[in-house]
Amino acid sequence: MSEYFKARCYRREVGEVLREIEAQDRRFIFFVDDNIAADHEALKELCRALVPMRIRWVSQASIDMADDPELLDLMMASGCLGNVVGFESLDRRALRSMRKSPNLVRFDQYRRQLATLRSRGMQLWASFTLATISTPSSRWRTRSSSRSTTSSASPRSTS
Repeated sequence: MSEYFKARCYRREVGEVLREIEAQDRRFIFFVDDNIAADHEALKELCRALVPMRIRWVSQASIDMADDPELLDLMMASGCLGNVVGFESLDRRALRSMRKSPNLVRFDQYRRQLATLRSRGMQLWASFTLATISTPSSRWRTRSSSRSTTSSASPRSTS
């Protein structure tokens, strides 16, 4: 995506977003954004404006949203049901080969961050890349490792 957008982030004005929502006959919105939480302050501004609209919404966000309690409060108050979060892999080597350095930085915090989101009732849809062109066949075993790790962190887990 960064190639398409020339390695720039684009931010729409909150008023423009609100007018677009008001023009629709919908109360459930999927904000198409690679990372709606990339700028916490901008998302807080949007959430404050969404509260009186009484909508329900989802998007894609980075897991670091879990480290900002004010942001989580505003997201929930504004009608956020949850977000797609790209973990990409639970294998550090795979993350390095995919050049996913932001994921490596947060790697050891995933369980705590997932617990924070779960405690607030926020849904999370995890996305993973199971293999890349450069993935040796011996690394396919990470698939079962990913399953067991995500299962143990899931809201319905008894462990």
